[in-house]
Amino acid sequence: MTLCGLATLGGCASKEHRTRYSDKNMRLMIDPASISVEDYVRIQTALVQQGMWTIVDRASGLDAIKREQESLHKENTDRYDARQRWAHWGKLYGVGAIIAANVQCYPKKSLWRFDANTQTNYCEQFINLIDASTGEVVLGVESGDYVDAGSASDWKEVAQKLADAYPKSFERVPTSERIETYKLESEENSRRARRGEEIK
Repeated sequence: MTLCGLATLGGCASKEHRTRYSDKNMRLMIDPASISVEDYVRIQTALVQQGMWTIVDRASGLDAIKREQESLHKENTDRYDARQRWAHWGKLYGVGAIIAANVQCYPKKSLWRFDANTQTNYCEQFINLIDASTGEVVLGVESGDYVDAGSASDWKEVAQKLADAYPKSFERVPTSERIETYKLESEENSRRARRGEEIK
Protein backbone atom coordinates (compact mmCIF):
# COMPACT_ATOMS: atom_id res chain seq x y z
CA MET A 1 0.00 0.00 0.00
CA THR A 2 1.34 3.45 -0.85
CA LEU A 3 2.17 6.10 1.71
CA CYS A 4 -0.72 8.19 0.37
CA GLY A 5 -3.00 5.16 0.70
CA LEU A 6 -1.97 4.68 4.34
CA ALA A 7 -2.61 8.33 5.04
CA THR A 8 -6.13 8.23 3.59
CA LEU A 9 -7.70 7.71 6.99
CA GLY A 10 -6.25 11.00 8.18
CA GLY A 11 -6.58 12.76 4.85
CA CYS A 12 -4.14 12.86 1.94
CA ALA A 13 -3.66 15.69 -0.52
CA SER A 14 -3.77 14.67 -4.17
CA LYS A 15 -3.06 16.48 -7.40
CA GLU A 16 -5.62 16.62 -10.18
CA HIS A 17 -4.86 17.69 -13.74
CA ARG A 18 -6.54 20.96 -14.69
CA THR A 19 -8.75 20.86 -17.77
CA ARG A 20 -11.35 23.23 -19.14
CA TYR A 21 -13.95 20.78 -17.85
CA SER A 22 -12.67 20.64 -14.27
CA ASP A 23 -11.32 24.18 -13.72
CA LYS A 24 -13.79 27.07 -13.86
CA ASN A 25 -11.01 29.59 -14.59
CA MET A 26 -10.30 27.87 -17.90
CA ARG A 27 -13.77 28.93 -19.11
CA LEU A 28 -13.10 32.57 -19.90
CA MET A 29 -14.03 35.63 -21.87
CA ILE A 30 -12.10 38.70 -22.99
CA ASP A 31 -12.95 42.15 -21.66
CA PRO A 32 -13.63 44.09 -24.89
CA ALA A 33 -13.20 47.43 -23.11
CA SER A 34 -9.54 46.67 -22.39
CA ILE A 35 -8.42 46.34 -26.02
CA SER A 36 -9.17 47.39 -29.59
CA VAL A 37 -11.61 45.37 -31.73
CA GLU A 38 -8.79 44.11 -33.97
CA ASP A 39 -6.64 43.03 -31.03
CA TYR A 40 -9.71 41.45 -29.39
CA VAL A 41 -10.19 39.19 -32.40
CA ARG A 42 -6.48 38.32 -32.56
CA ILE A 43 -6.32 37.43 -28.85
CA GLN A 44 -9.46 35.32 -29.11
CA THR A 45 -8.11 33.49 -32.17
CA ALA A 46 -4.76 32.80 -30.46
CA LEU A 47 -6.49 31.38 -27.37
CA VAL A 48 -8.92 29.24 -29.39
CA GLN A 49 -6.09 27.80 -31.50
CA GLN A 50 -4.38 26.50 -28.36
CA GLY A 51 -7.34 24.20 -27.67
CA MET A 52 -6.76 24.64 -23.94
CA TRP A 53 -9.50 27.12 -23.02
CA THR A 54 -13.26 27.38 -23.40
CA ILE A 55 -13.78 30.86 -24.86
CA VAL A 56 -17.11 32.63 -24.44
CA ASP A 57 -17.61 35.48 -26.93
CA ARG A 58 -19.93 38.11 -25.47
CA ALA A 59 -18.28 41.32 -26.66
CA SER A 60 -21.50 42.95 -27.89
CA GLY A 61 -23.33 41.98 -24.71
CA LEU A 62 -20.60 43.40 -22.50
CA ASP A 63 -20.55 46.64 -24.45
CA ALA A 64 -24.32 46.91 -24.00
CA ILE A 65 -24.00 46.36 -20.24
CA LYS A 66 -21.29 48.98 -20.01
CA ARG A 67 -23.35 51.54 -21.96
CA GLU A 68 -26.39 50.84 -19.80
CA GLN A 69 -24.39 51.24 -16.62
CA GLU A 70 -22.88 54.50 -17.84
CA SER A 71 -26.29 55.94 -18.79
CA LEU A 72 -28.24 54.76 -15.73
CA HIS A 73 -25.63 55.21 -13.02
CA LYS A 74 -23.50 58.06 -14.33
CA GLU A 75 -24.08 60.26 -11.28
CA ASN A 76 -24.42 57.47 -8.72
CA THR A 77 -21.68 56.70 -6.23
CA ASP A 78 -22.69 53.03 -6.10
CA ARG A 79 -21.55 52.11 -9.61
CA TYR A 80 -19.86 48.77 -10.10
CA ASP A 81 -16.28 48.64 -9.00
CA ALA A 82 -13.94 46.32 -10.90
CA ARG A 83 -14.50 43.34 -8.59
CA GLN A 84 -18.30 43.63 -8.80
CA ARG A 85 -18.11 43.96 -12.57
CA TRP A 86 -16.09 40.75 -12.95
CA ALA A 87 -18.48 38.90 -10.64
CA HIS A 88 -21.52 40.20 -12.56
CA TRP A 89 -20.06 39.13 -15.89
CA GLY A 90 -19.08 35.74 -14.47
CA LYS A 91 -22.61 35.03 -13.27
CA LEU A 92 -24.26 36.43 -16.37
CA TYR A 93 -22.18 34.48 -18.87
CA GLY A 94 -21.12 31.46 -16.82
CA VAL A 95 -17.38 32.09 -16.98
CA GLY A 96 -14.81 31.59 -14.28
CA ALA A 97 -12.26 34.16 -15.45
CA ILE A 98 -11.93 37.33 -17.48
CA ILE A 99 -9.02 38.22 -19.76
CA ALA A 100 -8.00 41.87 -19.44
CA ALA A 101 -5.50 42.76 -22.15
CA ASN A 102 -3.44 45.83 -22.93
CA VAL A 103 -0.95 46.82 -25.59
CA GLN A 104 1.44 49.78 -25.56
CA CYS A 105 3.34 50.71 -28.73
CA TYR A 106 6.01 53.32 -29.33
CA PRO A 107 8.40 54.07 -32.21
CA LYS A 108 11.67 52.21 -31.98
CA LYS A 109 14.30 51.19 -34.49
CA SER A 110 14.91 47.49 -34.92
CA LEU A 111 18.45 46.30 -35.59
CA TRP A 112 16.95 43.55 -37.73
CA ARG A 113 14.96 45.82 -40.04
CA PHE A 114 16.76 47.82 -42.71
CA ASP A 115 13.84 49.23 -44.73
CA ALA A 116 14.10 52.99 -44.16
CA ASN A 117 10.62 53.54 -45.66
CA THR A 118 8.86 51.41 -43.04
CA GLN A 119 8.11 52.98 -39.67
CA THR A 120 8.46 50.40 -36.93
CA ASN A 121 6.85 50.33 -33.48
CA TYR A 122 7.85 48.21 -30.52
CA CYS A 123 4.69 46.88 -28.88
CA GLU A 124 4.47 45.49 -25.37
CA GLN A 125 1.50 43.19 -24.78
CA PHE A 126 0.00 42.33 -21.41
CA ILE A 127 -2.61 39.76 -20.44
CA ASN A 128 -4.09 39.42 -16.96
CA LEU A 129 -6.32 36.48 -16.06
CA ILE A 130 -8.83 37.67 -13.45
CA ASP A 131 -10.98 35.37 -11.31
CA ALA A 132 -14.61 36.41 -11.91
CA SER A 133 -15.64 35.42 -8.39
CA THR A 134 -12.97 37.22 -6.36
CA GLY A 135 -11.50 39.85 -8.69
CA GLU A 136 -8.07 38.36 -7.95
CA VAL A 137 -5.47 38.48 -10.72
CA VAL A 138 -4.71 34.78 -11.07
CA LEU A 139 -1.95 35.19 -13.63
CA GLY A 140 -0.22 37.96 -15.57
CA VAL A 141 2.08 37.62 -18.59
CA GLU A 142 3.71 39.99 -21.03
CA SER A 143 5.54 39.91 -24.33
CA GLY A 144 6.97 42.33 -26.87
CA ASP A 145 7.65 42.50 -30.59
CA TYR A 146 8.37 44.87 -33.46
CA VAL A 147 5.33 45.74 -35.55
CA ASP A 148 4.98 47.84 -38.69
CA ALA A 149 3.17 51.09 -37.93
CA GLY A 150 -0.55 50.77 -38.54
CA SER A 151 -0.53 46.99 -38.03
CA ALA A 152 -1.99 45.12 -35.09
CA SER A 153 0.17 43.01 -32.80
CA ASP A 154 0.38 39.25 -33.07
CA TRP A 155 -0.88 37.81 -29.78
CA LYS A 156 0.21 34.18 -30.32
CA GLU A 157 3.40 34.46 -28.26
CA VAL A 158 1.82 36.11 -25.23
CA ALA A 159 -1.15 33.71 -25.39
CA GLN A 160 1.33 30.82 -25.37
CA LYS A 161 3.07 32.34 -22.36
CA LEU A 162 -0.30 32.43 -20.58
CA ALA A 163 -0.86 28.74 -21.37
CA ASP A 164 2.68 27.79 -20.28
CA ALA A 165 2.44 29.73 -16.99
CA TYR A 166 -1.02 28.43 -16.06
CA PRO A 167 -0.78 25.74 -13.34
CA LYS A 168 -1.14 22.26 -14.84
CA SER A 169 -2.74 20.73 -11.75
CA PHE A 170 -4.31 21.72 -8.49
CA GLU A 171 -3.92 20.09 -5.14
CA ARG A 172 -7.08 18.82 -3.52
CA VAL A 173 -7.43 19.69 0.16
CA PRO A 174 -7.76 16.54 2.27
CA THR A 175 -11.32 15.78 3.33
CA SER A 176 -10.50 16.06 7.02
CA GLU A 177 -9.08 19.58 6.47
CA ARG A 178 -12.14 20.66 4.50
CA ILE A 179 -14.42 19.45 7.31
CA GLU A 180 -12.36 21.32 9.89
CA THR A 181 -12.42 24.52 7.81
CA TYR A 182 -16.19 24.25 7.35
CA LYS A 183 -16.64 23.70 11.09
CA LEU A 184 -14.62 26.81 11.94
CA GLU A 185 -16.49 28.94 9.37
CA SER A 186 -19.85 27.70 10.67
CA GLU A 187 -18.91 28.56 14.24
CA GLU A 188 -17.79 32.05 13.19
CA ASN A 189 -21.01 32.63 11.22
CA SER A 190 -23.06 31.54 14.22
CA ARG A 191 -21.23 34.03 16.46
CA ARG A 192 -21.81 36.79 13.92
CA ALA A 193 -25.50 35.94 13.65
CA ARG A 194 -25.90 36.09 17.43
CA ARG A 195 -24.25 39.52 17.46
CA GLY A 196 -26.43 40.69 14.58
CA GLU A 197 -23.48 41.12 12.21
CA GLU A 198 -23.58 40.51 8.50
CA ILE A 199 -22.45 37.02 7.50
CA LYS A 200 -19.91 36.97 4.70
